[in-house]
Amino acid sequence: MTGKIASPSADIDQAVVQSKAARVGADVLALYRQLAATLRQKGRSEAAAMAHLSDPTARAAHRCAFQLYGTAASELDDVIADLLASLERPFTEVSTGPILTVVVGDGTGP
Repeated sequence: MTGKIASPSADIDQAVVQSKAARVGADVLALYRQLAATLRQKGRSEAAAMAHLSDPTARAAHRCAFQLYGTAASELDDVIADLLASLERPFTEVSTGPILTVVVGDGTGP
């Protein structure tokens, strides 16, 4: 026994890892795009419903929903852009992808 420890990364076929990362990344990207499209459609539905209402409270509720759907879709656009950028870089075992964070409220308070 020589006392030497083999590096676990020496046995890794990077082409296989790259291929799997590309497939999963493309799948995640498609799902994010689909979700963003769904959110935009829901926002359009809220705007259409708002146009037919005369009650100010109901209009305000639909406007709020429209804005929330729009904000969520816009934030997903940012995530999609980050994901596209990360897919252009090769995957390594030590790389860290974009970190998703959840912001409660408007992000300005404690």
